[in-house]
Formats: sequence, structure tokens, C-alpha cells
Amino acid sequence: MIELEKLSTTDLANLISAAMNEYQRRLSAPVVMKTTELASPTVIAPTESDKAHVAACLRLLKTDGIIRAEDVREYRRIARDFADWMRLKRYPDDVRGAGARRYVDFNA
Repeated sequence: MIELEKLSTTDLANLISAAMNEYQRRLSAPVVMKTTELASPTVIAPTESDKAHVAACLRLLKTDGIIRAEDVREYRRIARDFADWMRLKRYPDDVRGAGARRYVDFNA
């Protein structure tokens, strides 16, 4: 550790100058950053009819429409079979309950 108080004014000026030169050299040097390519996850998407069913249920949910029990069961099946796709799309796991209400509140 350098004791700055004990340096003469000339020595302190030389030290500051040398430090500034080193700082400028580091700024002008090329920076090499290693990057790794992240593998994008493979997600299996449902069929077009299943996607349409999910969209219809969510539309009914947003407009306070009536979702039939049969449609709720089908939505749950799609959510179970294609959980990664649902998570990627940020859709709720179910059209009933707090998760569905939260989806409506933040995605209306």
C-alpha cells in the first residue's frame, strides 16, 4: 500500500500521471468477452383446434362469459398435456380460481 501522505508533490504528480496512463491504456485495449449460446428449449405446442379452444376459454374468461364444465375439463387437459407451452404463453393452468382471476387482471 502506498502512503500518499509521505510522497513529495513531484512524486505524487508522477504517480497520478502513471496511473492515468495505465487507465487510458486499459480503456483503449480491446475487451474480449466470452459468450455462450443458450440452447432454446424445445416446446411441443398443441394442435390448432386445442389452441383455438384455449383462446376461446380465455376470451370468455376476460368477458365474464360462461365457460361450460366440459370446456373447463378440456382446458385442464390441454394445460396438463402441454404445460410447458402454457407456461411459455403465460396462460393460467385453470380457468377457475385465483390464477385465472390474476390472468384477467393483468392481461385484460
